[in-house]
Amino acid sequence: FKQIKKAFHISCGNDIIQSRIIHAKNLLTETSLSIGEIAEQCGYKSAIHFSRQFKQHTGVSPNLWKKSRH
Repeated sequence: FKQIKKAFHISCGNDIIQSRIIHAKNLLTETSLSIGEIAEQCGYKSAIHFSRQFKQHTGVSPNLWKKSRH
């Protein structure tokens, strides 16, 4: 795991989170799924945790992201 961080300048955990957020952005933009359904499809067990992490990484809530893209 240290080699991955050295090579890509990101930890495995942060890479997974970034991938989940990118997938969530796509689902929020392109589908009518609920926040809970999107959280589940992105690998989160809790919609609340997903929402917090999404806002931490994007600066806006998933609901606001969805509204601003439709």
